[in-house]
Amino acid sequence: MGLNSNYILADSDLLGSFGFEDYSVFLNVDDKTFLQHLNKEAELSDFEESLKHYSAAIHEYRHYFDMTHTTYGINYLYSLDQALRQKYKKNKGDELNFHKIKSFTNELKKIRYPSYYNHLWKEDNSKQWELRPTIGKVFDSYGYVSDRPVLFARYFNSQGEALSRHPFSMVSLLECSATIDEYINSMGLISSLSKNEGNYNFLIARFEKINLDYVYNINLTEYSTCFHLIANHFKITHLQKLFDIARVLIDICLNFTESHFDLLNQSNLVDQLYKPSSSLSIEELEDYIYFNSSLKNGLKFLERPVLFYVLLHLMEEKEYHDKPEVILELNRILSFCGLTCRDVMMDSKALIKDKSRLVSSSQINYFSKIAQTIAPNLDRISTFRDGEDGFNFLLKFIQHLDMPRIEMYSGFEILIRRDNNILEDIDYPQEIKNIKLLLNWVNDYDNACIF
Repeated sequence: MGLNSNYILADSDLLGSFGFEDYSVFLNVDDKTFLQHLNKEAELSDFEESLKHYSAAIHEYRHYFDMTHTTYGINYLYSLDQALRQKYKKNKGDELNFHKIKSFTNELKKIRYPSYYNHLWKEDNSKQWELRPTIGKVFDSYGYVSDRPVLFARYFNSQGEALSRHPFSMVSLLECSATIDEYINSMGLISSLSKNEGNYNFLIARFEKINLDYVYNINLTEYSTCFHLIANHFKITHLQKLFDIARVLIDICLNFTESHFDLLNQSNLVDQLYKPSSSLSIEELEDYIYFNSSLKNGLKFLERPVLFYVLLHLMEEKEYHDKPEVILELNRILSFCGLTCRDVMMDSKALIKDKSRLVSSSQINYFSKIAQTIAPNLDRISTFRDGEDGFNFLLKFIQHLDMPRIEMYSGFEILIRRDNNILEDIDYPQEIKNIKLLLNWVNDYDNACIF
C-alpha cells in the first residue's frame, strides 16, 4: 500500500496544491498572465478571475509557510529530510537508522486520517447545523485499538438528524490557516475597487458567499473543523471575527514546542474544563470523564488539534473585537502554564532556526536551499510585530520573504520577485525528479515494514 500525499488536500484545493512530500507549490493556470488583470481598470470578470487565481496562490503559499516557518512545519521538514537522507547511507549498520523513515511516513499519514474514520450520512445545505464533539481512539499498525485519542466533529441538522462525522486532524489546522489568508487576500484586493461602489459590493458579496459555501459544505467539514468549533463556541457567523480568532489560535497550536506541551501537562490545564453537571446520569458522567481524560492523554501525545480544542474551550464566551483581544485572553489561559503568546512564538522561532540549520546541510539541494531562507525570513517578519504581536496574515509580509517558484502549466514561475532569492535559481524539474526517486525508495521501505 503506497503513500499518497495527494489525498491530504484532494477534496479541498482544486485551484492549486502543495506537495507534502516534495514541497512543490502548484497553481492550476496556464501561465501568470492572469496577474495583468489585478487592477481596478480591468473588466470586472477579468479582475474576478485573476483574483480567484492569485488568492489560490496565496492559499498554497500559506501551506508552504506553515510547513517551513512553524514548529510543526520545521519538525515535519526535518523528519522528511532525515527519511530521504537514509538512501545515501551505504555503510554497514546504517539500516539501524531506517526507523527514521517509518517515523516520517507515520507523520505523513497522520496529517489527514484515512477515509475509514469519516462518515457521511446525509447531505444538508441549510447551514443550520449543530456540532457535537466526541472522542475515540485510532487503530495502530497491528490493527489494535491504540492509546492515541482522536477528536471527532459530529454534525446534526436542526431536526437532530446526524449528517456527518469527521476526525479533527492536522489537515483542518493547515487548511483553515490557508483559507484565512486566501480570504484576507481577496478582501484586500477587492478593497482597491472601493471607488466603484457597484463592483466593490458585488465582489464582496460574491466572495463572502464563496467562503460561506466552502465552510458549510457538509462534504468538506473535515477541512473546516476549526471554523465550526469557533462558530459553535462563540455563536458567531461573521467571517472576519471568526478568522481573527482562528488566526491566533492556529498560530499558537502550530508553534507549540514539546517543552510547551510539557508545561501545559504539568499544569493540568484540562482540569479547568471539568465541570460536570449534577443532572448527568451515571452513563453520561462516565462518558464525560472519559472525554476529559482523553483530552489530557491527547496533549501527552502532543496532539495539536486537541490543543486547539482545549484552548478554545477555555476562552471566555464573549465577543472579541480584534486579534489583540484574542491574544489577551489566550495570555490569561497560558499564564497557568507560566507562558504567554509571545513566549510561544519566540521559543518557536529559536527552535525553527536551530532545526533549519540542521536541514541546511542536507544532500537534498532543494531542502537545503529552503532551510537557508527560513531564518532570514523569520527575522524580516519580526519587523512587522505590532499590537497583534506577530499573528499577522501572510499578505502583510509575503513580499518581503524568499519564497519558491510556483508551478504552472508554463513551468515554474516567479510570482513575487525578490532580489537575491536563492529559491529563484533552482532547477525545479530536476530537483523534484530527484526527490520523487528518493520517495519511491522510502515507499518501498514503508511497505517492507510488515511485522
